Amino acid sequence: MSRYSFDVVRDGTRYLVSFGYDYPCTEYFLHVEYADAHHCRESEEDGNPELLFAIASYNTLKCHPDHPGKFRWSNGEMLEMYQCWDVPSVAQTAVALDQPF
Repeated sequence: MSRYSFDVVRDGTRYLVSFGYDYPCTEYFLHVEYADAHHCRESEEDGNPELLFAIASYNTLKCHPDHPGKFRWSNGEMLEMYQCWDVPSVAQTAVALDQPF
């Protein structure tokens, strides 16, 4: 399994972006969470108010807020999300080629 992370600031809010490839599950994943505690949402049903979403090719842990109920993501869709969150191009290329990284 590979897992990488970096901070990104959007509209004054700092996020922690984690991405990678889970070898045993053979899937790509992208998790985005609030990096600053004061930006956490007040009510959160799953007990982790920092987590914005945690999507993966087959085993999504928490749906993307714009795609409620979507639990499976194609490589093309994962690539779009990687591009949206400025994941490094080497990882984007691996997803496009369906290769682990």
